[in-house]
Amino acid sequence: MNPFFTTALAVAILGAGTAETGTIPEPDVILYGQVCLATGPATDQSDVSVIARSLVDGQVREIGRYKMGETPSASDCQGSADCYVLRMRVETVPTGATSSGTAVVLDPATPNTVDVFVKQGAAAEELAVQVTVSDRGVIQRANLRADPLSADIDGDGQKNLVDYALLKASLAGPATMTTQICDRADINRDGRVDLRDYALLQDEFLGSGG
Repeated sequence: MNPFFTTALAVAILGAGTAETGTIPEPDVILYGQVCLATGPATDQSDVSVIARSLVDGQVREIGRYKMGETPSASDCQGSADCYVLRMRVETVPTGATSSGTAVVLDPATPNTVDVFVKQGAAAEELAVQVTVSDRGVIQRANLRADPLSADIDGDGQKNLVDYALLKASLAGPATMTTQICDRADINRDGRVDLRDYALLQDEFLGSGG
C-alpha cells in the first residue's frame, strides 16, 4: 500500500451512543471535503459517489455512501454544496452480541481500516484514501482525487526537480492554504501546501531513484 493513501483521523468526541439490545450504535465518523476529477472539481451536479468499505466479520462490507448533490452537503461542508459528506457507521459489540455487519466495530485495541472509493458514472471505482477508525464521533476533512495520490505535480509521469520547483512556488511560508482542491502541490490533500507535502515529495523522489 502506497503510504500516501493512508491518513489518520483526528479525534473529536461528540458524545456517547445509545444502548440497544445487542450492538450499541455510536456517533458516526464523518469524512467530508471535495472531489477532484480529471476534468476538475466535482460539483453537486456530477454523477459521482463516494463509498466507504471495511472488513467486518471477515467480509468486506459497505459502511457508508454519499452521492454528490445529496443533503446535507451545503450545511455540513462550510457552506459549499460542491462537496461530499460521508457518514461511516460505527458500533460497539458487547461480549456475546453479534455485529450488524453494516458498521465498523469499534475496538480501540484494534483500529479498523476503511477504504474510501470514488465512482464516477459507470466507470470503475478508484481508491481515493484509506483511513483508520479508532474512535467514535470523529470529523475529518479529506479532499479526494479519482486518481492515486502522487508527488508528480506536473503530471508528466516523473518525480523530479521540476516538481520540486512547482511545490516551492506554491509554498509561501510554513503553510499556504489552497482554495484549489485539484492543486497537485497539496500532495496529502489536507487543504494546505506545507512542509508535509515537501516531505512526501522528497520520499517519493528518493524512492523512485530521481
